[in-house]
Order: sequence, then C-alpha cells, then structure tokens
Amino acid sequence: MTANYGYVELNLKELKAFEVAYNECLLARNANNKMQYQFHGDNLSIKDFVVYKPESNNHNGDLSIMLNIPEQYLELNKIYKLSGASGCGKTTLLKAITNNWQYTKGTVTWPENAENNICFISQNSFIPLGTLIEILTYPLKPEVFWKKQLQLVDTDSYMYEDETSIATENDSLIRTPYNSYMASTQDEHAQDVFMDEIHGLLKAVGLLPNVINVNEIEDRSVKWSERLSGGEKQKVAIVRALLSNRNFIIMDEATSALDLENEQIVFEAIKHHMLSKEYYMVIYTGHDEFTENFADVCLTVNGQSLDWVTDNT
Repeated sequence: MTANYGYVELNLKELKAFEVAYNECLLARNANNKMQYQFHGDNLSIKDFVVYKPESNNHNGDLSIMLNIPEQYLELNKIYKLSGASGCGKTTLLKAITNNWQYTKGTVTWPENAENNICFISQNSFIPLGTLIEILTYPLKPEVFWKKQLQLVDTDSYMYEDETSIATENDSLIRTPYNSYMASTQDEHAQDVFMDEIHGLLKAVGLLPNVINVNEIEDRSVKWSERLSGGEKQKVAIVRALLSNRNFIIMDEATSALDLENEQIVFEAIKHHMLSKEYYMVIYTGHDEFTENFADVCLTVNGQSLDWVTDNT
C-alpha cells in the first residue's frame, strides 16, 4: 500500500480535476442551453431552432449564429443524408438535435419511441481493451448485454416479472424485460442467438472472415486497437450500434475511413438491419455519390438554413 501511495494520490487528483471540469461544463451548459428537448408524436420536429458557436477570437463569451432553422420535420422509417461544405455545421447540428451542444435555443421534439433509443456514432471509434465480444457490448459485460437485449420472446406461455400478466399462444412475439424465469429456461438458447447475431453482423460489414477469424472473437490475447485499421474500427463501431438494437441512429462521418466499396457494404448492412424494424430513423453525414443514392431524403446545410434537397423514394 505504501509503495503505491504516490500512484493512488495522482489518480485521486486526476479524478478531482475531472470532476471540477465536468461541473464547469454543466454550468456552461445550463447557462447557454435554452433548448426544449422532448419526446412525443411520431416525427422529428425542429422549430425556431438556433445553434450558436463561441467566437474564437475573443474571450468574452460572445456567440454568433451558426444555424437558424425556423421549422423542419423528419418522418419515421426514412434514411436521411446530411451534406454541406466542410465547416458548415453538420456535426454541430447532429450534436445539437441530440442535446449534446450547449449553445442552442428553440424546440427539438423526437418521436415518443426515440427516448433512450438513440445511438450516436462518431468518426473516431473507441476500442476498449478486451475480447471482441466485450468491445461490441461495451460498456456492459457480454452476459449482461445479451440478457438485457432479450426482449422478443417466442413462447406459448410467459409470465411477466410481476407475475400478474400471462401471454397466451396468440402472443407469439411479446416484449418483456429479462427476468429469472428466462434466466433459468432459455439462457443457453439466448446466448446462441446472440452469438449468431454477432457473426451475422460481422459478416454483413465484411469483417468476418476476411479480417477476423471466428476463433479470434473470444481470444483475449488479441489487441484489437492495434490490430484493426481505421476503417475496420469504424466497422466495429457500426456493428456495436446495430447490436444495441437502437431504432434511431445518428452517424457523424462514421464511414469516413472506408473506401467506396466498403462504404457501400456497410450502408447496405445498415439499411437491411433497420428495414427489419417497425419504426426507425437514420441520419448521417456524407460526401460521395453512393451514400446520396443510399438515402431516402437528402438535406443540406446551406448558410444558416437546412434545405430539403431531394427524395429518392
């Protein structure tokens, strides 16, 4: 303990510094974020929405308007491409509509079923230590992850956690939280389904077996942060997002390190996965021609406004 005192003291100081910085960020957010952020209805509604940016040449806290969107509606079950010149505010807009930008005002209303159901994929993919499965389920442990994801249950009779409601044979697919009954009866089957889904998604994006051998998925000796290229890390991040089963996916340059062929493979995998859902929405930034054809609707940041460009459907 004595030998490690200096190390522990240093870590405690770093944690304290992080806490101070975090609290300062919260104060800045509360002071500048005037946005109403809510969930109801069945589309993404943006009204009287203004996004500001700090002036880089002064230290007085002055803000300038980056985007000013009087009104915009995005429907469910569509894939949207967001384009615009470099530096026009695409990334800031995506952060703002997901309540991750502190200089805003106006109203952003997501569909009611989007609450706790939005996944943001950034350009830089975080690859933690661990097996590939642990990376794909991060920050949860794999067993906790697949048990939590066990929501669609094919059964003739199933009792909910409160033991007051029973599904009959007419309810072949029901949504329910994981509980001890399922743990005792279907763990092995559920884990097999979970592994099959991982294999399927890795194949769909071109990682298995071209880049990753199936025997390596649970190999703890592989250092994936060193093993994978930038584009391959982006593929892993996308697989992680699809595996999370979120219905709303926001992608900020999430395929920027991929060539056209691999980008096409990835987007086809995303589209196939999302079309299997009852409701969904994908918004992504892109520059090349293929991703424009992939989208149902193309939007562009034009000056301070957001313009509707075309509908490919």
